[in-house]
Amino acid sequence: MHQILSTAQLREKYKVDNEGFVRFGDIARGEMLTQCQYGSYYVMGDMPEYPNLGLGLRFRNFERAKSNYHDLDIHVEDVPVLMERYIAHRKEKFGPFA
Repeated sequence: MHQILSTAQLREKYKVDNEGFVRFGDIARGEMLTQCQYGSYYVMGDMPEYPNLGLGLRFRNFERAKSNYHDLDIHVEDVPVLMERYIAHRKEKFGPFA
């Protein structure tokens, strides 16, 4: 089972800027275990076959990321919420070992 890191653990593991944002690509690769492009499908709301797990979470450069997903940042305090949603979705779609 994938462990969801606390905000403090995320701050130790990733570079967090002075506004509390971390690069989404780092979270996609390090926590979601996928490439940034595919991780962004779960938060951009552009792909009908992917749920929008980013609703209500704080992102930066969201509009710019629609043309370059590497520009997307997420607030470090919202990463645990995103991961709870992501893991629940994967379990529902693929079963308990996803």
